[in-house]
Amino acid sequence: MRQKCVAVVDETLPIGLQANIIGVMSLSVGRDQPHVVGETAVDADGESYTGITRVPMPVLMASTEQIGRIAAAARAETLYHACFTDAALATKTYDAYTRQLAETPTGSVVHHGLVLLAGEKAVKRLTSGLPLLKSTDTAQ
Repeated sequence: MRQKCVAVVDETLPIGLQANIIGVMSLSVGRDQPHVVGETAVDADGESYTGITRVPMPVLMASTEQIGRIAAAARAETLYHACFTDAALATKTYDAYTRQLAETPTGSVVHHGLVLLAGEKAVKRLTSGLPLLKSTDTAQ
């Protein structure tokens, strides 16, 4: 089965925060799914470069409601996914994050980002129609 990976981020957040969320979730994927990271690469002069992803990861944008629905579907289908929630957005430490999340019922969690890594058909089915991330910042 061919795997596909996509990141989906809250379309209402500033581009810098969107980038941060993608970075945080990517670290989770690398930890949980080490097969997606390639081996160290070496240039012609022998300098080493840490391995990067073997699986392309387009970044899409959606509403928090859409991201929540994708997360719920991924959970129901036991597909690998990493989420960035309102608890992560609102807290400054990992301990505070886990405490706040532990006090929040699943149905009340707001999702600001998600990375989905699963079979190509499942990923396409769950993310079909979502647009690629584009900056809405006018200061560019």
